Amino acid sequence: MIWRKDRKRQFFISGPFIWPYGAVEPRRKAASVGLAVSGVKEEDLPRIYQYERQASQLGLALLEQTGELRLARWLTNRFGADWKFLAHFYRTGKKVRFESDAGADEPLLAAFPIPNFTPQRWPPRGSF
Repeated sequence: MIWRKDRKRQFFISGPFIWPYGAVEPRRKAASVGLAVSGVKEEDLPRIYQYERQASQLGLALLEQTGELRLARWLTNRFGADWKFLAHFYRTGKKVRFESDAGADEPLLAAFPIPNFTPQRWPPRGSF
């Protein structure tokens, strides 16, 4: 697991899964980017929540495959805080920092089985 921090972007990387954690470059003039502008509707939030939760469960499975079995609560707390950030952002357009302990009320993540991956060669489509 790698935590990379620089001026414009922070990435949480776990194996092949990359989640932009605050990866949107700050825009001082973009204060009204909430639901109306983003195209996300309130009824979309449960589906997005399930997608984000499953992505974290895949990350947890990857960590457990490496032999690290003690990070379920740690990852759950961070997922919960990240979800609170996303839900607040989608509803209001404002970025508010949530500390990792803000996700402590989130139900514990269970590792989701990582699907088998079979590489395939795809024909080029108009690429240079």
